[in-house]
Amino acid sequence: MEMFTLIKPNVDKLYQKQNVSGLIKALTHKDAVVRDNAARALAKIGASAAPPLIEKLKGVDPALREAAAYALGRLGAPAVEPLINVMKDKSTEVRKAAAKALSSIGESAVEPLVKALSNREFSVRGGAALARVTMGFPAVDPLIRALSDVDWRTRSNAAEALGKLDDPRAVPPLITTL
Repeated sequence: MEMFTLIKPNVDKLYQKQNVSGLIKALTHKDAVVRDNAARALAKIGASAAPPLIEKLKGVDPALREAAAYALGRLGAPAVEPLINVMKDKSTEVRKAAAKALSSIGESAVEPLVKALSNREFSVRGGAALARVTMGFPAVDPLIRALSDVDWRTRSNAAEALGKLDDPRAVPPLITTL
């Protein structure tokens, strides 16, 4: 899909009409303000915008997949699992967009991200670690708890993420784990 550039969409009007497909199309506009406003409008629409955005995550256009991930991040908790699943994507940029979206969701994404540490796919584990590091403070306590998980991948990824967070609360549990 080519960037939508011909006309500047009226995002407010699209929002008033609850035109989800029009707002999704606006996510690909060349103007960053239009893209951001479209993502905000989709977030205001809420849960009904999630299914078409999740479908766009499966598309062939990386730019639209990134934009969909960004918009889903604004929807909050309903977007957590689909965004974690995007960590399997071949596109590094799409994975990064999903990780950033997950980190913007905050608290409701922490536990699913810790669970994703044990995923068999390397890209999912790495994306989950990136999202938690970007998230910062809310991730520290769940990551400390993950140091005692039965799965070695979970423990390893939790230790790596805690090291990147550079939070002094993590030092004693990391020493104990070593």
